[in-house]
Amino acid sequence: FMSLGVFFAKKQSYAQGVGRHTEEEVLQVMDEDLQALSKFLGKKKFMLGEEASQTDCAVFGILSQIHWHGCGGASEKFYKKYPNLSAYCERMKAEFWPDWDDCITHGGTRKAPK
Repeated sequence: FMSLGVFFAKKQSYAQGVGRHTEEEVLQVMDEDLQALSKFLGKKKFMLGEEASQTDCAVFGILSQIHWHGCGGASEKFYKKYPNLSAYCERMKAEFWPDWDDCITHGGTRKAPK
């Protein structure tokens, strides 16, 4: 089953375009994308100013995967170069999920009370 899963993952990544590039190229694009987001955000509270928007929801959804689940990989290394993105994730969490710790399982170590 594992080799079948790898086959389909490679086929899907090729179809989406990511699989057509070397790992080095993919990492370069990732770093450029994070740099662009960081530059666009700058010192603003949210992407488009002082109020959160749908854009913030989309960006937070992507960045939160690196912020809380980076696991020390290359994405986390690049992400750490842009501290305003980390602050942005923490700001979004505080603004919209004040009960965050009650809603998560802490890596599966406990049941989420909510």
